[in-house]
Amino acid sequence: MNRSGWARVGGAWSTKTWLAVAWLACGGGAAFAQMSESFEYGVPPPGWTKTNLLGGSGWYQLPVGVMPLPGWGNGTSSVPATANAGTHNAYCSWNTGGGASEGYHNDQWLISPRLTGLTATSTVSYWLRFNFTNFPDTVYFRVSTNGPAPANFTFVPLTNVFARASHPNQFPPWSNHVVNVGALGIPAGTPIWIAIQEYEWDNTWNGAAVQLDVINSDLTAPPEARVGPTSLTFTAYYEGSDPAPQTFALQGVGSSGMGYASAVTFGAGPTDWLTVGGPASGTLGFQGSQTYTAAVSVAGLDLGTYVATNVFNVPGATNNPLRVPITLNVIRRPQAIAFPNPGPQFTTNQVGLAGTASSGLPVTFSVFSGPGSIVGATNLSFTGPGTVRVVAWQLGNVYYDVAPCVTQSMVVTKPSATILITNLSHVYDGAPHGATVTTVPEGLAVDTTYNGGAALPVAIGSYAVTCTVNDVLYGGTATATYTITRMVQTVDFPDPGAQWTTSVVGLAATASSGLPVTFAVASGPGTIGGGTNLSFTGAGTVSVVATQAGDADWLPAAATNDLAVSKVAATVALGSLSQTYDGTAKSATATTVPAGLAVEFTYDGSGTAPTAAGSYAVTGTINDAIYHGTDAGTLAIAKAAATVTLTNLDQAYDGAPKFAAATTVPAGLAVEFTYDGSTNAPTARGGYAVTGTVNDVNWHGSATGMLLIGMGSATVTLGDLEQGYDGTPKSATATTVPAGLAVDLTYDGASDAPVAVGSYAVTGTVNDADWLGSATGTLVIGKGTATVTLGSLNPTYDGTAKSATATTVPAGLAVDFTYDGSATAPTAVGSYAVTGTVNEANWQGTNVGTLVIAKAGATVALGNLTQTYDGTAKSATATTVPAGLAVDFTYDGSATAPTAAGSYAVTGTVNEANWQGSATGTLVIGKGTATVTLGSLNPTYDGTAKSATATTVPAGLVVDLTYDGSATAPTAAGSYAVTGTVNEANWQGSATGTLVIGKGTATVTLGSLNPTYDGTAKSATATTVPAGLVVDLTYDGSATAPTAAGSYAVTGTVNEANWQGSATGTLVIGKGTATVTLGSLNPTYDGTAKSATATTVPAGLVVDLTYDGSATAPTAAGSYAVTGTVNEANWQGTNSGMLVIGKGTATVTLGDLAQTYDGTAKSATATTVPAGLVVDLTYDGSATAPTAAGSYAVTGTVNEANWQGTNVGTLVIAKAGATVTLGSLAHTYDGTAKNATATTVPAGLAVEFTYDGSATAPSAVGSYAVTGTVNEANWQGSAAGTLTIGKTNQAITDFLPADGAIFALGAGTTLTAQASSGLAVGFTNLTPEIADLAGAGITFTNYGVARIQAFQAGDANWAAAAPVIREYRVGAILTNVAPGQANVGGGIDVTIQGLWIGNGADVATVTLAGVPAAIATQGFHAVTVRAGLAAGATTGDVVVTSASVGTLVLSNAFEYLWLDAPEQLDPTFITASNLVARWVPVPAAETHVLEVGLDTNFTAHLPGYEAVDVGSAQQYPVTGLSPGTWYALRIFARDANGLGRPSRTVWVPAGSNVPYETHPPPSGPVSQGATMQRALTNLFSGTGLVYAAESSDTNVAGAAVAGGLLVLTPRNPGTATITVRATDPATGYATEFSFDIQVVGAPTLVSANFLPRELWNPRFTQALQVRNDAGVEALGVRLLFTNLMPGISVENRTGTAADGRPMIEMETAFAAGATLGLNVVYLCTGAYTADLHPPTIELQFVLPEWRPALPDGGVVLEGGPLSGGRFVVEFESIVGRLYAIEYMNDFPTGNWTEVPLRLRATANWTQWIDSGPPATQPLSGLRTYRVKGVAE
Repeated sequence: MNRSGWARVGGAWSTKTWLAVAWLACGGGAAFAQMSESFEYGVPPPGWTKTNLLGGSGWYQLPVGVMPLPGWGNGTSSVPATANAGTHNAYCSWNTGGGASEGYHNDQWLISPRLTGLTATSTVSYWLRFNFTNFPDTVYFRVSTNGPAPANFTFVPLTNVFARASHPNQFPPWSNHVVNVGALGIPAGTPIWIAIQEYEWDNTWNGAAVQLDVINSDLTAPPEARVGPTSLTFTAYYEGSDPAPQTFALQGVGSSGMGYASAVTFGAGPTDWLTVGGPASGTLGFQGSQTYTAAVSVAGLDLGTYVATNVFNVPGATNNPLRVPITLNVIRRPQAIAFPNPGPQFTTNQVGLAGTASSGLPVTFSVFSGPGSIVGATNLSFTGPGTVRVVAWQLGNVYYDVAPCVTQSMVVTKPSATILITNLSHVYDGAPHGATVTTVPEGLAVDTTYNGGAALPVAIGSYAVTCTVNDVLYGGTATATYTITRMVQTVDFPDPGAQWTTSVVGLAATASSGLPVTFAVASGPGTIGGGTNLSFTGAGTVSVVATQAGDADWLPAAATNDLAVSKVAATVALGSLSQTYDGTAKSATATTVPAGLAVEFTYDGSGTAPTAAGSYAVTGTINDAIYHGTDAGTLAIAKAAATVTLTNLDQAYDGAPKFAAATTVPAGLAVEFTYDGSTNAPTARGGYAVTGTVNDVNWHGSATGMLLIGMGSATVTLGDLEQGYDGTPKSATATTVPAGLAVDLTYDGASDAPVAVGSYAVTGTVNDADWLGSATGTLVIGKGTATVTLGSLNPTYDGTAKSATATTVPAGLAVDFTYDGSATAPTAVGSYAVTGTVNEANWQGTNVGTLVIAKAGATVALGNLTQTYDGTAKSATATTVPAGLAVDFTYDGSATAPTAAGSYAVTGTVNEANWQGSATGTLVIGKGTATVTLGSLNPTYDGTAKSATATTVPAGLVVDLTYDGSATAPTAAGSYAVTGTVNEANWQGSATGTLVIGKGTATVTLGSLNPTYDGTAKSATATTVPAGLVVDLTYDGSATAPTAAGSYAVTGTVNEANWQGSATGTLVIGKGTATVTLGSLNPTYDGTAKSATATTVPAGLVVDLTYDGSATAPTAAGSYAVTGTVNEANWQGTNSGMLVIGKGTATVTLGDLAQTYDGTAKSATATTVPAGLVVDLTYDGSATAPTAAGSYAVTGTVNEANWQGTNVGTLVIAKAGATVTLGSLAHTYDGTAKNATATTVPAGLAVEFTYDGSATAPSAVGSYAVTGTVNEANWQGSAAGTLTIGKTNQAITDFLPADGAIFALGAGTTLTAQASSGLAVGFTNLTPEIADLAGAGITFTNYGVARIQAFQAGDANWAAAAPVIREYRVGAILTNVAPGQANVGGGIDVTIQGLWIGNGADVATVTLAGVPAAIATQGFHAVTVRAGLAAGATTGDVVVTSASVGTLVLSNAFEYLWLDAPEQLDPTFITASNLVARWVPVPAAETHVLEVGLDTNFTAHLPGYEAVDVGSAQQYPVTGLSPGTWYALRIFARDANGLGRPSRTVWVPAGSNVPYETHPPPSGPVSQGATMQRALTNLFSGTGLVYAAESSDTNVAGAAVAGGLLVLTPRNPGTATITVRATDPATGYATEFSFDIQVVGAPTLVSANFLPRELWNPRFTQALQVRNDAGVEALGVRLLFTNLMPGISVENRTGTAADGRPMIEMETAFAAGATLGLNVVYLCTGAYTADLHPPTIELQFVLPEWRPALPDGGVVLEGGPLSGGRFVVEFESIVGRLYAIEYMNDFPTGNWTEVPLRLRATANWTQWIDSGPPATQPLSGLRTYRVKGVAE
């Protein structure tokens, strides 16, 4: 099939335009150990070659995901799904084969390097993918034994034929192919080459696309190495800091791994400046890499360049050795200049320049530009204004580089001289006058102008004066106004004298100018009517002004008279002076003559009318503009009657005083009580006559009644209700509240105490004169409990059954045993859960343990330990006693038998079900000898290193080559002695020869052969291949380069030691180009011809000029194109420009610039010089003359053919006059602004108003002079009048604090109130004996009711407001707390007394010593609470908080006393209806209280068990239970101060053997990796239970049940919920509980460094830094060690983990974010050292995790000796427990001494090393240790 039908490109169908897609990958087939190639480093890969025998580009590298042949199909490149496939493959297709010139053939080869290690089983695996199945193709797998030439590949073990349509998909999947090259008949050990050949003779009609990847083999390819980067360069400053280290890497890029060695060589000079970090030797796996770090030190180095080379010796590599040049450049230190800018300056200043260099070298200053100069090196002075730029520079020295220059710019200005302008006023007299001008400093030239002109003014007016100093060093300008004034006149205005408010005065005055005089009231209560009639609106001073406004010749004049105006007297009579209190303000009244005048009242001096009963001095005062008058009297307000109702008259005796209570109408009045006439409240039972009396400032009243006190109710608590049978009578006990009352006890109705086992109904009855009370209970006498102790739990396997033993207390009881639940004793090795149970008539008891049967020991003997290397694996043998046991072998820890020569540690181990044993030995395998043959000894010099080659027998061994003793292959021509050496693990051998390199031929290329003449010599250049050779040049046979223009024959010749060659050419020098610059291009028209000018570079050349192409210079104004041309013998050049001749300037003068508005357009006029020119006029830019009044910018412009000119001026059109009439001049005050109105003639003009001269309309009461002014564009005018505003009323609101508020004595507050007027409100203290008032601040100084009056007296706009009174209760205080103490369990009533504690119902919270209390009752002056549960003994404040009073505190008034909680034991005798609660009593308690709740919060109780007083008994029967119902039990201790802390709560079900939770694990964080265990019998109660556990998130923590233990495995940070379930398989009853476990991450290992040590010391100390990044407060840190090499132990370990790992646990406070330092000491007694083979360290936090119960007493251990006088103590432990260690010297006569540390067990065995002082004393005699559990 022809491909031309598949795709179309560019409109024509093409034979080869289709898409070939290749998928290539690495890997496939079996896993090989030696050679693997996946084409990640290119195609061909390093060491491989490719060739195309029939043309074309051949195989190339293709990345995955690309479409290799765009336009064909939709396939993309991929790699096979196998290991090491990488991201590239090798690819070829028909279009990488031969094209038209080769005949469209494909023969594309990919050839491997020399492969060694051939065996009979050697294989090669490769992957192929064939694309475009419509085109057949063939791929051959070929093998050669005679080298890589294609003709040598005579073995063709596999041909991959891809037939047409061989697959339904154009892009089939990858296929793997395996070739057994060892089966080709080639002798083992023969080197071979493999080739992949794609062949298709006709690639037009045939030939697909092929992808190749992942070639694997057990053969070995020669190494190929690469370094990157190829060189390193460091730069550092002399005596500066070291530069940052740099890294480089050695990479294996071939098809196999490689060995290498690394070394550093130094050039001339010091050798201690470079350190290279990395292995000195090693091996790299397939395509592996090793990174090295180079660090340099400049300390002690001088300036210069230092060179070293890191040399990698890679045996067998074609580019061996590899070099990485490392260069250090030590350069001069930089420096910088600090040159602060002196800032702006005056021309008269001299500035001292300050600059410093960071090097300390001197700084030099220069003026770069501007009017300045340097004097004396650092002083800068100025010659004029401008910008001066100063440069600071420092050239450096031998150790410092040149500093960057720093330039500062200063703006220099002239200082301003002082200009004094005087004599600025003159009266008009018709002559010119001017001001007087002087300067400081004196004598400076000043230019003066008046309104911009130099002429002195004559006419009346004001003139703007400008004076300007014109001096080289000084400047300055001053302005002023010069005035020529009008003539002065005076006004004669006789004083009319004092007046009454009712008078009217006729005014008279004259002006000296004879002009008419007008009158106006300047201030005061007066108005003018009819022009001259003055009347008054109130009393005061009226100021009247007589004014003459002046005219064009006369200045205005005025005269003023002040008239004293007095009010007329009126009569006032007061009324309503006797009233009765009703809570409202009581005001007096008044009448006046004349009638209707306003009267203001004061009461005891206050403007607020009083409310409270009492007598008040009243003053009534007339407040009128025209009249005045006053009267005085007394206002009497009588008290009102209050109603009193008595309450709380029926109470029960409790030994405390009983108080009556009362309510009042109105509510809240204080009531005083007497009881049978006494103020003391009674205590004893009986009846008492009570009188309650109100004695209030405003109220009076009383009531009587009878207070009755009856008998009290006592509480009886039974105790000792659970006892054990011992043959004697068992009596209950009873306690009472109050304590000490007599109680009669009966048992099932009888008074005799019972003896027999059983349950007895107990009744306790109080018999007392003042108290009644009883209680019932059940006395239970139960069976005894036996103790069971197990023994014989650790037998050894011998094939017989192994049984446990047991002893009992009392002795001799029968014990039944089970083993893992079976009664049959076990025989086999293992651990068995043992239960021993006593179940007799009178005794019961049980115990559990573990029976452990240990394995028996077997003997192992090793054999066949000495063998010789032959390429096969060598195994040891073994025999055992007893015979026939299976033995597992390891060789240096590996189960694989070794092949290579060497010594191997052999361990043979027996690990059968019942037997164990092992033996060790050494297996030794010896080496062989190899033959070496050298080759490639006659290369030709080409500038690259020339290496010899070598082959070996057996083939493929690595050969190290040296040349004249060096490992570096030579480059230069010459003879070199070559030695090839084999030194492999299993082979050795060598050979010698001579390498001879011949010389080469260089190529010379000439350049720079076409320069341009510039007067200097022109040389050719030359380059060589290879580059950089010296070339001798001649020009026409001379070595001197020519200067003149012309052609010269050039010859370049190379004649060096290793190179020769030459080249010829022609050097041509052309002429120079001149630069032409035109000038004089902008003349002005004057009637003469205007010529341009020209200059040249070089100077003096002749330039021809043309103007618009003509040589004649033009005369007329206009623009002309100018061309200047040079055309001399040696120069040529041209330039062009534009000659512009400008027009002449004419003078324009404007006229008629002042006119008056009349509705017509007003135009200016203009004249010109020369005369008669046309002038265009514009007004504010418009050509239209304006009509409206205003100022207009006038511009007159001449624009004729030969003239231009302009002038500007201002045309002013004055406004016309308008008539204004005012209106709306009378208003009433309402707080808003009051505006006048106006009409105008002509109508509709805008009027602007002023009121007493202000544009703001007034709002206050009063009379205001109004002026209405028209100021429109074309009109002006004004009118005057008077605007009148009257007063209004106001009220007081928002008076706070609110009426009736309560305050503590001595408290203070701020009074606030609002007046509707917005005016400030004042306050009056009506009860100064209760409070002090200062402004708005009030302080309450005495108990009682404080009365405060708010008032607002009004002002000019507002009348006085009615006063408002508030009453406040004073004396909020706590006075007494009874009782003042309670136990920490609370539960007793506490009464808190005081004054005004609240309003009787709003006390919200009460705390006693910081503990919240429950409120029982409350009133105004007392509150009773029930003390709450405290955390511990404490003393603190009593705090009462109410809404009305706030917070009251009685300091240190209450004490909580400590009373221990009883220890509640698990209940016994649990049935479906009964149980017996048990506890350990508190010795200090008077009694105990038992609660049985229906929930764990005790919100509901089992009836009769709300609070049972059980005395000092240790158990108590609980009856009346419901089967299957759960009950909560807790017990309190109690004494006279109440309850102690509660015991733990037991949540237990009713029923036989129903499992229930007893001691759940505590919550809290746990450390990642810290496995925890808890005995399930400590978590649940019940026998024969089956347990299960699960975790909500096993990624966070695992949960499992193992051997009776709950095992938790914290895995990752997070929170998981653990659910534990216990089930009784016999009944099916089950219970479960859940708790959260929070796992925190492990500590962070910050650093782990080994400390220096003496070489002989076998101890290595590793210093660790560990950081707490988990955010928790830890108790310490735990280290666990793995991967310890043989002979290395952790000497300072503190124990062994459950999994056998050595462990160090350090307990010290480890706060969040903190870092701990600790040392690990390794003892190294074998071939390994800890610093070179450090172990793996796992870190864990020590946290307050589970703490199981501690054992009784201690365990005595003997210490085992270690080196250095140290001892190791190892003991069996329980995970999570805390242990103390004690030791005794001179055992057994010495004393026990405790070691000052605690050990937290993290495994079943814990180890501690005693290293002596300071932890323990020096050893003396026999030392013995003991270990004890520590309570927490």
